[in-house]
Amino acid sequence: MSIFIDEMEDLGDEWTVEELEGTSYSKMSLERAIRERKSALGKMNDIIGGMF
Repeated sequence: MSIFIDEMEDLGDEWTVEELEGTSYSKMSLERAIRERKSALGKMNDIIGGMF
């Protein structure tokens, strides 16, 4: 979990262990969790960027 948290922190996406527990990311392999969260962040950025 700490590697996921560190990777996301580098992207400005802050997590705590408590927040991560119980999410689908905590049940995935590290590589898949990072890939899927980066994809979700990209989609959110696209949506937000399209609003302005």
